[in-house]
Amino acid sequence: NGGKIVVVSYSESKEIIRDYKDHFGFEPDLVFAYDHGPENLKPHTYPIRTLINTLNIKAEEILVIDDMPVGYEMAKNASVDFIWAQWAYFDETLNEHIIKTSNKACLDVEALYEILELVII
Repeated sequence: NGGKIVVVSYSESKEIIRDYKDHFGFEPDLVFAYDHGPENLKPHTYPIRTLINTLNIKAEEILVIDDMPVGYEMAKNASVDFIWAQWAYFDETLNEHIIKTSNKACLDVEALYEILELVII
């Protein structure tokens, strides 16, 4: 639908690219991984600042979907939207924050599809 997929992970780039090819049949548009150095990963905003410049998009066009509090911190520090992939990792502090804010949590992938208004094939 014209969106971009950007992965920020503590895995190595080659593993991320391999997994996306194997499981989804494509490579992410950008990857920020362990081999880029810790100062360029969550919770730092470097990935978001870089994708804004590289892909020529606006902060309000970005949605961070993450299962960890550091992903939320990155999104919050960069002033972009956030959805918690709660099915992957539960954190009580993050849960309390999600309840108090307009950010969303998804208990499963189907709930994420509903929020994104995607059709499950």
